[in-house]
Amino acid sequence: MNEKKNRTVTIDGIEITATENLGLYPLTDTGRPPTVMLKGDSLWFGREPSKRPSVTIADSRMSSDHARLERVCADVYRLFDAKSKNGTWHNGSAAEGVIVADQDILRMGNSVFVAAPYLQPVTKAPRSGLLGRSAAIVELRRVCERIGPAEATVLLSGETGTGKEVTAAEIHARSGRSGAFVPVNCGSIPVQLLERELFGHVRGAYTGAAQSGEGFIEAARGGTLFLDEIGELPLDAQSKLLRFLAEKTYNKVGSTTLQRTDVRVIAATNRDLPALVADGRFREDLYARLEQVKLTLPALRERREDLALLLDEAMIRQSRRRFELTADVVEALALYGWPRNVRELFTVIQRIPLMRETDRFELRDLPEEIAAPLTQRLLRAAASGGAPTKSRLASLLKLHQGNVSAVASALDVDRKQVYRWFEQMGLDPVAFRKG
Repeated sequence: MNEKKNRTVTIDGIEITATENLGLYPLTDTGRPPTVMLKGDSLWFGREPSKRPSVTIADSRMSSDHARLERVCADVYRLFDAKSKNGTWHNGSAAEGVIVADQDILRMGNSVFVAAPYLQPVTKAPRSGLLGRSAAIVELRRVCERIGPAEATVLLSGETGTGKEVTAAEIHARSGRSGAFVPVNCGSIPVQLLERELFGHVRGAYTGAAQSGEGFIEAARGGTLFLDEIGELPLDAQSKLLRFLAEKTYNKVGSTTLQRTDVRVIAATNRDLPALVADGRFREDLYARLEQVKLTLPALRERREDLALLLDEAMIRQSRRRFELTADVVEALALYGWPRNVRELFTVIQRIPLMRETDRFELRDLPEEIAAPLTQRLLRAAASGGAPTKSRLASLLKLHQGNVSAVASALDVDRKQVYRWFEQMGLDPVAFRKG
Protein backbone atom coordinates (compact mmCIF):
# COMPACT_ATOMS: atom_id res chain seq x y z
CA MET A 1 0.00 0.00 0.00
CA ASN A 2 2.55 2.57 1.11
CA GLU A 3 5.27 3.15 -1.48
CA LYS A 4 7.84 4.71 0.84
CA LYS A 5 11.26 3.28 0.10
CA ASN A 6 13.25 3.08 3.31
CA ARG A 7 16.62 1.61 4.24
CA THR A 8 18.65 1.51 7.41
CA VAL A 9 22.03 3.28 7.66
CA THR A 10 24.39 3.66 10.63
CA ILE A 11 25.58 7.18 11.48
CA ASP A 12 27.71 7.91 14.56
CA GLY A 13 26.98 4.37 15.75
CA ILE A 14 23.21 4.90 15.60
CA GLU A 15 20.90 3.09 13.19
CA ILE A 16 18.79 5.56 11.19
CA THR A 17 15.97 4.90 8.73
CA ALA A 18 16.70 6.77 5.51
CA THR A 19 13.85 7.56 3.10
CA GLU A 20 14.65 7.67 -0.59
CA ASN A 21 13.96 11.01 -2.34
CA LEU A 22 13.05 12.89 0.83
CA GLY A 23 11.39 16.26 0.33
CA LEU A 24 10.05 19.16 2.40
CA TYR A 25 6.35 19.99 2.12
CA PRO A 26 5.16 23.44 3.31
CA LEU A 27 2.33 23.55 5.84
CA THR A 28 2.11 27.35 6.00
CA ASP A 29 1.33 29.94 3.32
CA THR A 30 3.95 32.42 4.51
CA GLY A 31 5.92 33.58 1.49
CA ARG A 32 4.41 30.72 -0.53
CA PRO A 33 7.27 28.34 0.28
CA PRO A 34 7.76 25.66 -2.39
CA THR A 35 7.83 21.89 -2.03
CA VAL A 36 11.53 21.06 -2.05
CA MET A 37 13.23 17.83 -3.08
CA LEU A 38 16.42 17.26 -1.10
CA LYS A 39 19.38 16.70 -3.41
CA GLY A 40 22.99 17.79 -3.62
CA ASP A 41 25.50 18.17 -0.81
CA SER A 42 23.90 21.20 0.84
CA LEU A 43 20.84 23.42 0.62
CA TRP A 44 20.42 26.86 2.17
CA PHE A 45 17.17 28.49 3.30
CA GLY A 46 16.57 32.17 3.92
CA ARG A 47 14.84 35.40 3.03
CA GLU A 48 17.73 36.47 0.80
CA PRO A 49 20.26 33.63 0.96
CA SER A 50 23.81 34.55 -0.02
CA LYS A 51 24.90 30.95 -0.66
CA ARG A 52 23.89 28.43 -3.33
CA PRO A 53 22.04 26.19 -3.90
CA SER A 54 19.27 27.82 -1.93
CA VAL A 55 15.56 28.20 -1.34
CA THR A 56 14.32 31.78 -1.05
CA ILE A 57 11.24 32.33 1.12
CA ALA A 58 9.54 35.71 1.52
CA ASP A 59 9.13 35.28 5.26
CA SER A 60 9.78 38.42 7.31
CA ARG A 61 10.74 36.33 10.35
CA MET A 62 13.46 34.47 8.47
CA SER A 63 17.02 35.74 8.40
CA SER A 64 18.74 36.30 5.05
CA ASP A 65 20.76 33.12 5.65
CA HIS A 66 18.53 31.23 8.06
CA ALA A 67 19.34 27.50 7.96
CA ARG A 68 21.05 24.83 5.92
CA LEU A 69 20.65 21.14 5.20
CA GLU A 70 23.91 19.22 4.77
CA ARG A 71 24.13 15.76 3.23
CA VAL A 72 25.63 13.08 5.48
CA CYS A 73 25.27 10.24 2.98
CA ALA A 74 22.80 9.24 0.29
CA ASP A 75 19.25 10.28 1.34
CA VAL A 76 20.38 11.45 4.80
CA TYR A 77 20.66 15.14 5.75
CA ARG A 78 21.44 17.11 8.90
CA LEU A 79 19.69 20.39 9.72
CA PHE A 80 21.71 23.34 11.04
CA ASP A 81 20.67 26.81 12.13
CA ALA A 82 22.74 29.54 10.42
CA LYS A 83 22.78 31.87 13.44
CA SER A 84 19.33 33.09 12.53
CA LYS A 85 17.52 35.71 14.56
CA ASN A 86 14.44 33.62 15.32
CA GLY A 87 15.93 30.12 15.36
CA THR A 88 15.47 26.87 13.46
CA TRP A 89 13.39 24.11 15.01
CA HIS A 90 13.23 20.36 14.45
CA ASN A 91 10.30 18.47 16.01
CA GLY A 92 9.84 21.35 18.43
CA SER A 93 13.50 21.55 19.59
CA ALA A 94 16.36 23.77 18.47
CA ALA A 95 18.12 22.32 15.43
CA GLU A 96 21.77 21.50 16.14
CA GLY A 97 22.89 19.20 13.35
CA VAL A 98 20.02 16.75 13.86
CA ILE A 99 19.18 14.12 11.24
CA VAL A 100 16.02 14.88 9.22
CA ALA A 101 13.76 11.84 8.78
CA ASP A 102 10.37 11.04 7.29
CA GLN A 103 7.53 12.92 9.06
CA ASP A 104 9.86 15.28 10.95
CA ILE A 105 8.58 18.85 11.46
CA LEU A 106 10.90 21.76 10.59
CA ARG A 107 10.28 25.42 11.35
CA MET A 108 12.22 28.42 10.11
CA GLY A 109 10.77 31.81 11.01
CA ASN A 110 7.05 31.54 10.28
CA SER A 111 7.50 28.75 7.71
CA VAL A 112 6.66 25.20 8.79
CA PHE A 113 7.63 22.13 6.74
CA VAL A 114 7.18 18.38 7.06
CA ALA A 115 9.75 15.95 5.66
CA ALA A 116 8.24 13.18 3.52
CA PRO A 117 8.93 11.26 0.30
CA TYR A 118 8.95 13.73 -2.58
CA LEU A 119 6.23 13.34 -5.22
CA GLN A 120 5.97 15.39 -8.40
CA PRO A 121 3.19 18.01 -8.01
CA VAL A 122 -0.09 16.99 -9.63
CA THR A 123 -1.28 19.63 -12.12
CA LYS A 124 -4.94 18.63 -11.74
CA ALA A 125 -6.15 17.27 -8.43
CA PRO A 126 -8.20 14.07 -8.78
CA ARG A 127 -11.89 14.18 -7.87
CA SER A 128 -11.87 12.07 -4.76
CA GLY A 129 -13.10 12.02 -1.22
CA LEU A 130 -9.64 10.83 -0.16
CA LEU A 131 -7.85 14.12 0.44
CA GLY A 132 -4.07 14.17 0.39
CA ARG A 133 -0.89 14.38 -1.62
CA SER A 134 1.13 11.91 0.44
CA ALA A 135 2.53 8.73 -1.10
CA ALA A 136 0.19 6.72 1.14
CA ILE A 137 -2.97 8.50 -0.04
CA VAL A 138 -1.90 8.61 -3.69
CA GLU A 139 -1.40 4.85 -3.56
CA LEU A 140 -4.71 4.34 -1.71
CA ARG A 141 -6.56 6.21 -4.47
CA ARG A 142 -4.86 3.99 -7.06
CA VAL A 143 -5.87 0.83 -5.20
CA CYS A 144 -9.49 2.00 -4.84
CA GLU A 145 -9.66 2.64 -8.57
CA ARG A 146 -8.15 -0.77 -9.32
CA ILE A 147 -10.38 -2.83 -7.02
CA GLY A 148 -13.52 -0.73 -7.45
CA PRO A 149 -15.01 -2.75 -10.36
CA ALA A 150 -14.11 -6.11 -8.76
CA GLU A 151 -16.62 -8.24 -6.85
CA ALA A 152 -14.21 -9.11 -4.05
CA THR A 153 -15.13 -8.39 -0.45
CA VAL A 154 -12.85 -5.76 1.08
CA LEU A 155 -11.68 -5.48 4.69
CA LEU A 156 -10.46 -2.06 5.83
CA SER A 157 -8.37 -1.88 8.98
CA GLY A 158 -6.72 1.02 10.75
CA GLU A 159 -6.97 3.27 13.76
CA THR A 160 -10.18 5.10 14.61
CA GLY A 161 -10.73 8.24 12.54
CA THR A 162 -8.48 7.26 9.63
CA GLY A 163 -11.30 7.49 7.08
CA LYS A 164 -12.56 3.95 6.62
CA GLU A 165 -16.06 5.02 5.57
CA VAL A 166 -14.62 7.60 3.15
CA THR A 167 -12.41 4.87 1.65
CA ALA A 168 -15.36 2.48 1.34
CA ALA A 169 -17.38 5.20 -0.40
CA GLU A 170 -14.44 5.80 -2.75
CA ILE A 171 -14.34 2.09 -3.69
CA HIS A 172 -18.10 2.17 -4.31
CA ALA A 173 -17.78 5.30 -6.46
CA ARG A 174 -15.21 3.48 -8.62
CA SER A 175 -17.27 0.28 -8.82
CA GLY A 176 -19.77 1.29 -11.48
CA ARG A 177 -22.56 -0.19 -9.35
CA SER A 178 -25.97 1.45 -9.83
CA GLY A 179 -27.25 0.72 -6.34
CA ALA A 180 -26.76 2.76 -3.20
CA PHE A 181 -23.84 2.95 -0.81
CA VAL A 182 -25.31 1.93 2.55
CA PRO A 183 -23.12 2.47 5.65
CA VAL A 184 -23.93 0.53 8.82
CA ASN A 185 -22.24 0.90 12.21
CA CYS A 186 -22.48 -2.58 13.70
CA GLY A 187 -21.38 -1.34 17.11
CA SER A 188 -24.26 1.15 17.43
CA ILE A 189 -27.12 -1.32 16.87
CA PRO A 190 -28.43 -3.20 19.92
CA VAL A 191 -27.64 -6.91 19.64
CA GLN A 192 -31.32 -7.91 19.82
CA LEU A 193 -32.10 -5.69 16.82
CA LEU A 194 -29.05 -6.39 14.71
CA GLU A 195 -30.39 -9.34 12.71
CA ARG A 196 -33.62 -7.49 11.96
CA GLU A 197 -31.77 -4.35 10.89
CA LEU A 198 -29.46 -6.28 8.56
CA PHE A 199 -31.87 -8.75 6.98
CA GLY A 200 -35.27 -7.09 7.40
CA HIS A 201 -38.44 -8.76 8.68
CA VAL A 202 -41.85 -9.93 7.54
CA ARG A 203 -45.24 -8.97 8.95
CA GLY A 204 -45.93 -10.70 12.24
CA ALA A 205 -42.29 -11.65 12.80
CA TYR A 206 -42.46 -10.17 16.31
CA THR A 207 -44.90 -8.31 18.51
CA GLY A 208 -45.70 -5.00 16.90
CA ALA A 209 -44.53 -5.99 13.39
CA ALA A 210 -47.67 -4.80 11.63
CA GLN A 211 -45.98 -4.77 8.26
CA SER A 212 -42.84 -6.07 6.56
CA GLY A 213 -39.66 -4.00 6.64
CA GLU A 214 -36.51 -4.05 4.54
CA GLY A 215 -33.09 -4.39 6.08
CA PHE A 216 -29.79 -2.81 5.15
CA ILE A 217 -28.94 -5.64 2.75
CA GLU A 218 -32.11 -5.06 0.77
CA ALA A 219 -31.54 -1.29 0.79
CA ALA A 220 -28.10 -1.87 -0.73
CA ARG A 221 -29.25 -4.13 -3.58
CA GLY A 222 -27.18 -3.51 -6.68
CA GLY A 223 -24.81 -1.40 -4.59
CA THR A 224 -22.43 -1.63 -1.65
CA LEU A 225 -23.06 -2.47 2.01
CA PHE A 226 -20.42 -0.99 4.31
CA LEU A 227 -20.24 -2.77 7.67
CA ASP A 228 -18.22 -0.64 10.05
CA GLU A 229 -16.98 -2.06 13.37
CA ILE A 230 -17.49 -5.59 12.02
CA GLY A 231 -15.68 -6.96 15.08
CA GLU A 232 -18.73 -6.06 17.20
CA LEU A 233 -21.03 -8.55 15.43
CA PRO A 234 -22.29 -11.33 17.74
CA LEU A 235 -21.47 -14.89 16.68
CA ASP A 236 -25.00 -15.82 15.54
CA ALA A 237 -25.14 -12.78 13.26
CA GLN A 238 -21.67 -13.69 11.97
CA SER A 239 -22.86 -17.11 10.80
CA LYS A 240 -25.79 -15.59 8.86
CA LEU A 241 -23.54 -12.94 7.31
CA LEU A 242 -21.13 -15.69 6.26
CA ARG A 243 -23.92 -17.52 4.43
CA PHE A 244 -24.93 -14.30 2.69
CA LEU A 245 -21.35 -13.64 1.55
CA ALA A 246 -20.97 -17.20 0.28
CA GLU A 247 -24.34 -17.61 -1.44
CA LYS A 248 -25.79 -14.08 -1.78
CA THR A 249 -28.95 -15.40 -0.08
CA TYR A 250 -30.60 -14.62 3.25
CA ASN A 251 -33.85 -14.99 5.16
CA LYS A 252 -35.81 -12.10 6.54
CA VAL A 253 -36.62 -12.42 10.24
CA GLY A 254 -39.81 -14.50 10.56
CA SER A 255 -39.57 -15.97 7.05
CA THR A 256 -38.34 -19.27 5.62
CA THR A 257 -38.25 -17.89 2.08
CA LEU A 258 -34.76 -17.37 0.70
CA GLN A 259 -34.06 -13.90 -0.66
CA ARG A 260 -31.36 -13.41 -3.27
CA THR A 261 -29.70 -10.09 -4.02
CA ASP A 262 -26.54 -8.63 -5.53
CA VAL A 263 -24.72 -6.64 -2.86
CA ARG A 264 -21.01 -6.06 -2.48
CA VAL A 265 -19.77 -5.98 1.11
CA ILE A 266 -16.97 -3.80 2.45
CA ALA A 267 -16.18 -4.26 6.15
CA ALA A 268 -14.03 -2.23 8.51
CA THR A 269 -12.55 -2.55 11.96
CA ASN A 270 -10.06 -0.92 14.28
CA ARG A 271 -9.84 -4.13 16.32
CA ASP A 272 -7.41 -7.02 15.97
CA LEU A 273 -9.60 -9.58 14.20
CA PRO A 274 -6.97 -12.39 14.24
CA ALA A 275 -6.82 -11.99 18.04
CA LEU A 276 -10.63 -12.17 18.21
CA VAL A 277 -10.50 -15.32 16.07
CA ALA A 278 -7.93 -16.85 18.44
CA ASP A 279 -10.21 -16.02 21.39
CA GLY A 280 -13.21 -17.63 19.70
CA ARG A 281 -15.08 -14.32 19.44
CA PHE A 282 -14.91 -14.04 15.65
CA ARG A 283 -15.44 -16.79 13.10
CA GLU A 284 -12.28 -17.77 11.28
CA ASP A 285 -14.19 -18.65 8.09
CA LEU A 286 -15.92 -15.27 8.10
CA TYR A 287 -12.58 -13.51 8.60
CA ALA A 288 -11.14 -15.43 5.62
CA ARG A 289 -14.15 -14.47 3.50
CA LEU A 290 -13.92 -10.78 4.47
CA GLU A 291 -10.23 -10.34 3.75
CA GLN A 292 -10.29 -11.22 0.06
CA VAL A 293 -8.79 -7.75 -0.27
CA LYS A 294 -7.32 -6.16 2.86
CA LEU A 295 -6.27 -2.51 3.12
CA THR A 296 -4.67 -0.90 6.16
CA LEU A 297 -5.28 2.85 6.26
CA PRO A 298 -2.42 5.14 7.35
CA ALA A 299 -2.62 7.12 10.57
CA LEU A 300 -2.49 10.93 10.25
CA ARG A 301 0.89 11.04 12.01
CA GLU A 302 2.24 8.89 9.14
CA ARG A 303 1.16 11.42 6.49
CA ARG A 304 1.59 14.85 8.00
CA GLU A 305 2.28 16.31 4.54
CA ASP A 306 -1.50 16.11 4.04
CA LEU A 307 -2.19 18.50 6.94
CA ALA A 308 -2.39 21.65 4.80
CA LEU A 309 -5.11 20.18 2.55
CA LEU A 310 -7.00 18.70 5.48
CA LEU A 311 -6.89 22.00 7.39
CA ASP A 312 -8.33 23.84 4.38
CA GLU A 313 -11.10 21.26 4.05
CA ALA A 314 -11.93 21.43 7.76
CA MET A 315 -12.20 25.23 7.67
CA ILE A 316 -14.30 25.26 4.50
CA ARG A 317 -16.70 22.67 5.93
CA GLN A 318 -17.14 24.85 9.01
CA SER A 319 -17.92 28.19 7.36
CA ARG A 320 -17.11 27.87 3.62
CA ARG A 321 -14.01 30.04 3.97
CA ARG A 322 -10.43 29.78 5.15
CA PHE A 323 -9.12 31.33 8.33
CA GLU A 324 -5.62 32.50 9.13
CA LEU A 325 -3.70 30.05 11.28
CA THR A 326 -0.56 31.45 12.87
CA ALA A 327 2.75 29.62 12.45
CA ASP A 328 2.61 28.58 16.12
CA VAL A 329 -0.82 27.00 15.56
CA VAL A 330 0.35 25.14 12.45
CA GLU A 331 3.52 23.89 14.16
CA ALA A 332 1.54 22.72 17.21
CA LEU A 333 -0.96 20.89 14.99
CA ALA A 334 1.89 19.27 13.04
CA LEU A 335 3.69 18.11 16.20
CA TYR A 336 0.58 16.57 17.79
CA GLY A 337 0.19 12.78 17.55
CA TRP A 338 -3.54 12.75 16.58
CA PRO A 339 -4.60 9.51 18.34
CA ARG A 340 -8.08 9.86 16.77
CA ASN A 341 -6.62 10.91 13.42
CA VAL A 342 -8.48 12.96 10.79
CA ARG A 343 -11.75 12.89 12.71
CA GLU A 344 -10.04 14.54 15.69
CA LEU A 345 -8.36 17.15 13.46
CA PHE A 346 -11.70 18.15 11.94
CA THR A 347 -13.31 18.36 15.37
CA VAL A 348 -10.55 20.66 16.69
CA ILE A 349 -10.55 23.00 13.68
CA GLN A 350 -14.32 23.22 13.38
CA ARG A 351 -14.63 24.04 17.08
CA ILE A 352 -12.30 27.05 16.99
CA PRO A 353 -14.68 29.52 15.27
CA LEU A 354 -17.33 28.66 17.85
CA MET A 355 -15.02 29.79 20.65
CA ARG A 356 -13.88 33.16 19.25
CA GLU A 357 -15.22 35.64 16.71
CA THR A 358 -12.04 36.15 14.72
CA ASP A 359 -10.50 35.21 11.39
CA ARG A 360 -7.06 34.67 12.94
CA PHE A 361 -6.52 31.70 15.20
CA GLU A 362 -3.69 31.61 17.69
CA LEU A 363 -2.02 29.15 20.02
CA ARG A 364 -4.41 29.92 22.87
CA ASP A 365 -7.34 28.77 20.71
CA LEU A 366 -6.08 25.18 20.63
CA PRO A 367 -6.82 22.51 23.26
CA GLU A 368 -4.18 22.49 25.97
CA GLU A 369 -2.82 19.04 25.08
CA ILE A 370 -2.09 20.23 21.53
CA ALA A 371 -0.71 23.66 22.40
CA ALA A 372 1.39 22.51 25.39
CA PRO A 373 4.73 21.73 23.62
CA LEU A 374 4.81 25.14 21.92
CA THR A 375 3.58 26.97 25.00
CA GLN A 376 6.28 25.37 27.15
CA ARG A 377 8.98 26.21 24.60
CA LEU A 378 7.87 29.85 24.48
CA LEU A 379 7.77 30.08 28.26
CA ARG A 380 11.30 28.63 28.49
CA ALA A 381 12.48 31.24 26.00
CA ALA A 382 10.86 33.97 28.06
CA ALA A 383 12.44 32.69 31.27
CA SER A 384 15.88 32.69 29.66
CA GLY A 385 15.64 36.36 28.80
CA GLY A 386 14.51 36.02 25.21
CA ALA A 387 11.22 37.72 26.06
CA PRO A 388 9.39 39.20 29.05
CA THR A 389 7.60 36.70 31.24
CA LYS A 390 3.88 36.24 30.81
CA SER A 391 3.22 37.81 34.21
CA ARG A 392 5.39 40.81 33.25
CA LEU A 393 3.42 41.33 30.04
CA ALA A 394 0.13 40.91 31.88
CA SER A 395 1.20 43.49 34.46
CA LEU A 396 2.10 45.99 31.74
CA LEU A 397 -1.19 45.38 29.94
CA LYS A 398 -3.06 46.00 33.18
CA LEU A 399 -1.02 49.14 33.91
CA HIS A 400 -1.61 50.57 30.42
CA GLN A 401 -5.20 49.27 30.16
CA GLY A 402 -4.51 47.16 27.08
CA ASN A 403 -2.67 49.88 25.13
CA VAL A 404 -0.21 47.87 23.03
CA SER A 405 1.79 50.91 21.91
CA ALA A 406 2.35 51.88 25.54
CA VAL A 407 3.50 48.34 26.41
CA ALA A 408 5.91 48.34 23.44
CA SER A 409 7.29 51.72 24.51
CA ALA A 410 7.80 50.49 28.08
CA LEU A 411 9.75 47.48 26.77
CA ASP A 412 11.56 49.51 24.09
CA VAL A 413 10.60 47.05 21.34
CA ASP A 414 8.57 47.16 18.15
CA ARG A 415 4.79 46.81 18.50
CA LYS A 416 4.82 43.78 16.14
CA GLN A 417 7.15 41.95 18.51
CA VAL A 418 4.81 42.65 21.42
CA TYR A 419 1.89 41.25 19.45
CA ARG A 420 3.94 38.09 18.75
CA TRP A 421 4.59 37.65 22.47
CA PHE A 422 0.88 38.12 23.21
CA GLU A 423 0.03 35.47 20.64
CA GLN A 424 2.65 33.03 21.90
CA MET A 425 1.63 33.41 25.54
CA GLY A 426 -2.12 33.52 25.04
CA LEU A 427 -2.65 37.14 26.15
CA ASP A 428 -5.47 39.24 24.68
CA PRO A 429 -4.98 43.03 25.06
CA VAL A 430 -8.73 43.62 24.62
CA ALA A 431 -9.38 41.83 27.92
CA PHE A 432 -7.37 44.52 29.74
CA ARG A 433 -9.21 47.50 28.25
CA LYS A 434 -11.81 49.33 30.31
CA GLY A 435 -15.22 50.26 29.00
